Amino acid sequence: MVIPEGQLIVIADCVGHGVPGGMRAVLSLNLITQVMDEKGISTPASILKKLDDLELDLGLLVTPIEQA
Repeated sequence: MVIPEGQLIVIADCVGHGVPGGMRAVLSLNLITQVMDEKGISTPASILKKLDDLELDLGLLVTPIEQA
């Protein structure tokens, strides 16, 4: 994915969390790619907000991050 303003590096770490952590890292990376490519969102704060919304919709989060 190319961002007009520069480059964005995403690091997904699941060390020590086993298969569930690895699956979550892969899912989150795919959701980030979807947000950036399909929605055209490119600022880190906006990407994380949209990722939070998508994870709530999918039932991966019980409460929004800012309310936790």
